[in-house]
Amino acid sequence: MLFEVRRRHKGIPQFAKHRIVSFAATDCILPQDVVSLAERIASIYAKNGYITAYGIHADRFNVHIHFAVCAVSFQTQNMFHIQWEAERKMLVSVTNQWKSEFDEMLQNNIQMRQSREAALYGDDIVRYGSVPITAKGQMVQNKRAKIGK
Repeated sequence: MLFEVRRRHKGIPQFAKHRIVSFAATDCILPQDVVSLAERIASIYAKNGYITAYGIHADRFNVHIHFAVCAVSFQTQNMFHIQWEAERKMLVSVTNQWKSEFDEMLQNNIQMRQSREAALYGDDIVRYGSVPITAKGQMVQNKRAKIGK
C-alpha cells in the first residue's frame, strides 16, 4: 500500500489535502471492492469535522483511492491540524484491518478469488504440469524466481 502526501510551500495555506491509498496488482482488488474502505476512511475524517470526497480508479492493475479532504473543519472552522505521523498511522491501521478482512473473504471463497484474478489477469486458472496455480500464485512464483537469480 502506498500513502502519498504532496509537499506544500511554507506560508501558502492549503485548503484541501490530497491523500492516496494504492494497492498492488497482486492484491486481487477491483475498484468496486474498495468502496467500503473509502467510506470508512472518509467517515473518520468527517468525525473530526473535515468534509471528504473520494474517487476510486484502477491504473493498469493497481487500484487507487484518492481522497480530497477539506482543510477547514465544518464544526470549528479551524484549519486541518492532524500530525502526519498520526494520520498515516490511522490510514495504515484502517487499511490493514480492511485488507485482512478482504483477504480472509477471498481465502474462504475460491470462486470469488478466481473471478477477481480472471478480471485482473485475463485467466482464472493456468495449469503448470499437474498442479493448478492461480494467476496471483504465478506472479508470486515469478517474483521469487527473479529474487533467487
